[in-house]
Amino acid sequence: MMSQGLALKTIDDFTLDEEFWAQQRAEMMGATLATWRDLYVSGAQEAAAAGKLPFDLDAINLAADRYVAAFADDWWLKLEATTREGLRQAIATANAEGLGVDYVFQASKPLFGEARALNIAVTETTRVLGGAAQEVMRESGVPEWDWDTAMDAVVCDLCKEKAAGSPYPMTTPFEPRHVGCRCAPSPRMAKR
Repeated sequence: MMSQGLALKTIDDFTLDEEFWAQQRAEMMGATLATWRDLYVSGAQEAAAAGKLPFDLDAINLAADRYVAAFADDWWLKLEATTREGLRQAIATANAEGLGVDYVFQASKPLFGEARALNIAVTETTRVLGGAAQEVMRESGVPEWDWDTAMDAVVCDLCKEKAAGSPYPMTTPFEPRHVGCRCAPSPRMAKR
């Protein structure tokens, strides 16, 4: 049994330890920033090719640096907040109900597990690729974009509704509609 010899820490020991969270942020950023940037550039290249739009690698590299800097901070703040809250709830429940370390360990697994990692990977990849596609469209003077679904059997009603609402002005940023969203923006070309 895990709890033998281990004392349950207070809620504040984990959730308010700024040094711990700063270290976690530094490790996560070190492990992901280059990947997010490469994904952005790749997504821009794919969007340009798919929409037969011009592609300026220098402009996209600059846009990638700006996008990833803003994206990474926002992404980490959301990830950190949900993780802290999940830990806080697990520790509070264990303390209130006398459940101990074993409970906290089990209750914390979803915060760090494979399912959450997959949801984050799919959702945030969709977000970065969508941001890159919109940048290519903006640089090419495309005024509107369409919401494209994955067009398969698992497309949800929320995404079908967004697609039906197309087109959107370029001033409306593409954001995944939900966790696990696989949609993308595509250029709405002017009728000739």
